[in-house]
Amino acid sequence: MRLANSISGGLVDAGFAAAATFAVGIYAARFLAVDQLGIYALFFASFVLATKIPRQLVLIPAEIRAIEREPQGLGRLALMRPAMRLAIVPAAVAGPLGGLAGALLATPASTHVVVPLAVTMAACGILQPLETHVRRMLHIAGVSWRAPIASGSQLAGVVLSLIWMSAAGLPALWIPFGSFAIGLLISIAVGLFIERRLSTSGATSDIDFSSIVRSGSQLVVVDLLPSLAAFLGAAIVLRMAGPEVLGFTEAARVASRPVGVFAVGLHAPLAPRAVDAAIQRNRAMGLRITRLFTVLLATVGLAYIAYAGWDWPGNVMAVLVPKAYAIEGLVAVAIIASVAQFISEPLASQMLGAKQEPSLIRIEAIGNLVRIGFAFAAPTLLSFALPCGTIGLGTVRRIGRSRATRRIYPSEPDVDKDHTQ
Repeated sequence: MRLANSISGGLVDAGFAAAATFAVGIYAARFLAVDQLGIYALFFASFVLATKIPRQLVLIPAEIRAIEREPQGLGRLALMRPAMRLAIVPAAVAGPLGGLAGALLATPASTHVVVPLAVTMAACGILQPLETHVRRMLHIAGVSWRAPIASGSQLAGVVLSLIWMSAAGLPALWIPFGSFAIGLLISIAVGLFIERRLSTSGATSDIDFSSIVRSGSQLVVVDLLPSLAAFLGAAIVLRMAGPEVLGFTEAARVASRPVGVFAVGLHAPLAPRAVDAAIQRNRAMGLRITRLFTVLLATVGLAYIAYAGWDWPGNVMAVLVPKAYAIEGLVAVAIIASVAQFISEPLASQMLGAKQEPSLIRIEAIGNLVRIGFAFAAPTLLSFALPCGTIGLGTVRRIGRSRATRRIYPSEPDVDKDHTQ
């Protein structure tokens, strides 16, 4: 079945990419002191925030444009390189600004802690949106099993870089983001090589920058709100409860990461179909995608809580990330937070296909106010503050997006137009 093949390719691709970031997170959680891990968590939130600007301003609108222009197939790849060229400037601005923002809010941490993280984080902030775009375009073009070649090269680059940098005796604070940047650069090169091989004519399509930015400016707000809230939440916890509290939260986030990996991998091949369902106003297709995603993610989340939610002899995570289990129940709550964060992604994709960006912005604004409110409870909730805030955000998203998505489709169910086998 074509859909099953795409989903499996998406899961393998996301698995390799997430394994790369997981390896970086494992290194940070094991080799950085708890207070340094808290500062690293702040820079990681800043990194996520910085990547949203080029991604949502240029890259995501270009990907949607590729779906609209070409019904299916490799012709969609013609927009890959033009979109990357348009995204380079905003990425080159956002990455260093993210590093600077993290450095300013990390004070009074010492310079020898802040500078390595700021410099290497800025490099990752520039490269990561471009790398993700390359792999997403391979999924959009219907060649999902080519994407794991790029993400696999990223994983290999990260692991080899971690080994090389550690053996070379580099200070530990340069290594997490530094190895990640090397892996991203390798993945971009491999992905572009694959695109060149798949393109029969070598032709590219022009993109009108002004029309992309008009659409992307709303998407920037949609995606900046949760990233900004996560960054501010980490800064609030750092100031109100201390870097150690934030460090334990980060360790639990790393331990819960496999659920997010599964969600991203599952959504990668389903997102173009969800967008297309909204464009066609095909209720049956939209409902099927949403139900499939919800059931699979909830099942995996429950299974992972049973396995890794607690410290027990068979739990490998307790060996890899022991700091995550220093506070009982924290990893279980972090896993629930990860499920809540991603559970309504197919609904968001359908809203994008229906050009409902203003509704997405309103939902994100409300949900992220709830999220930040939990951060201010850090003196009481301690390391549970941020994951509880994410659960609150996910709840608001699910309710708001479900209501908005129902308005996309005609009152009567459409005849199922999805003939995917």
